Amino acid sequence: MRFAGKLYRRALGTSDYKLARRKLADFRNGFERTDTTKGKTSLGKTLDAYKATLTGAASTLEKKRAVAAKPRQTWFGCDSLPLRTIAPSQVTAWLSQHYGSQSPSYYNAALSVVRTALEMAVKDRIIAEKPGRRAQVSQVQQTYPADVPHSSSLRR
Repeated sequence: MRFAGKLYRRALGTSDYKLARRKLADFRNGFERTDTTKGKTSLGKTLDAYKATLTGAASTLEKKRAVAAKPRQTWFGCDSLPLRTIAPSQVTAWLSQHYGSQSPSYYNAALSVVRTALEMAVKDRIIAEKPGRRAQVSQVQQTYPADVPHSSSLRR
């Protein structure tokens, strides 16, 4: 397929004609939804752009900046790999590795930062869709107080 004067090739992975046409249309739509000049933008640059937009209370900013800085230290190729090459499973694996053992609210805060940064990349037309869009929110475990017996059941 040619787009903006460049030839792009990709195997569609099917021999069914109708399915191949649908996959080709999806492939073409991906190019139309992105800006080809921003194709080599890395996750690190996207997180830097996200950090520049942060507002709010000082403690919230500190936590969000810490989460946004962590991929540079722990994600191999954060500053060199194009954002379009990141798979959803990589986002989920990174989150579970670095935040999975923490409390559910801490995991969800990190997920929120990553999702928002990737949403900015979609709006800036760097990528067609977010890789972390299907990452699951961690459920907060409910803690209930110990059962207190009703006064009528107490013996005097």
